[in-house]
Amino acid sequence: MDLSRRALFRGRFSSNSIAIVQKVRMPWMVSSEVFTDHCSRCAKCIDVCPEQIIEKGDGGYPTVNFKHGECTFCAECVDVCSEPVFRNKEEKPWDLVANITEAFSSSSSVSLDGVCMAHQGVVCQSCKDVCDVRAIRMSYQSSTVPVPVIDDDVCTGCGACLSVCPTQAIQMSSIEKKNLMNNCAADQQTGVKE
Repeated sequence: MDLSRRALFRGRFSSNSIAIVQKVRMPWMVSSEVFTDHCSRCAKCIDVCPEQIIEKGDGGYPTVNFKHGECTFCAECVDVCSEPVFRNKEEKPWDLVANITEAFSSSSSVSLDGVCMAHQGVVCQSCKDVCDVRAIRMSYQSSTVPVPVIDDDVCTGCGACLSVCPTQAIQMSSIEKKNLMNNCAADQQTGVKE
């Protein structure tokens, strides 16, 4: 058995791996510019969040940290805020969708942290199990182990899948950024150069 895989099974991840703590701006935010210009950094949104996923980020501005859990879109952060930094709650909260890191280098010096376990041949569907809107399905396309596939049209960007991933292989991306990353990955696989 591959020693790195054995370490994965035992829960021993490489000490040189970098844990990605992705922080996202608030749901229903008008824009980053308006938010930083008008947010008073009063922390009322942090205090009122029932999921406790809002924390102080750079410069004291509130950010959503999906490592703490998911956004239920309760909009209490919007309701408590007296500043003009949020859009109408009837609109879509943001254009975030989940993105799963599938590939890794076969080099033994590369950590498996940040790479989907299913794509490593290990059965795992924790992301699928926690997805209330069923945006994640398991596919047997090119493997004997089912791998997660995310339907961007269904994904709400709530972050539930991110907090339960044992290898931190899920990040939240804007839909445009995810499409760009997918196109670059496809070009790398086919050897297309721009």
